[in-house]
Amino acid sequence: LVTCLILGNALLIGAQSEWGMTHYFEVGDTTPVWIRVLDTAFVVSFTIELLLRVLFEGRTFFRMYNKNVYWNALDAALVMFGLTDELVKIAWSSAPDTGVFRILRVLRLVRVVRVIRVARFFADLRVMVAGILCSLKSLMWAILLLLIVSFMFGICVMEFVSSKLRDMHFAGAGDCDANPAAADCRLKGDLLLHW
Repeated sequence: LVTCLILGNALLIGAQSEWGMTHYFEVGDTTPVWIRVLDTAFVVSFTIELLLRVLFEGRTFFRMYNKNVYWNALDAALVMFGLTDELVKIAWSSAPDTGVFRILRVLRLVRVVRVIRVARFFADLRVMVAGILCSLKSLMWAILLLLIVSFMFGICVMEFVSSKLRDMHFAGAGDCDANPAAADCRLKGDLLLHW
């Protein structure tokens, strides 16, 4: 049930973002009622779910020996952001669009982080995420190696091209202004353009 709530909330956030992109030109808060109602329903649902978990786990909810302490902290922070957002919307629904309210609106995007929580419910997804996280160090070294090889290849190509251009210049193909259609001038132009 919680997974369905999380995925439904992610879809609502996506729909809300899409609606905001297509209606950016409208003045004031013109968010459709169905989005506001569903948004509030998700905040209430996640608050109830968090309260039930706090009641069930009791004092161990935020204890370090609890294996879910980090997930609990993430959920508590997300619920607090959601509740703060709802209270701000109620208290200042007719206030002008000031910088503080823009910051609070950006903080609403933190709700997307909740989708990460779904990973703990799917064992295969957890294994893939753990594998990717464990291979990040090797991936960075592989990217560095690719950059070094690309740099070396680029230096070699530049040396060959500059050598060919120098030879063409000293062989008399340097006067391309007088005869731009000459084969050497076309080659010179192609070399300068592409390399």
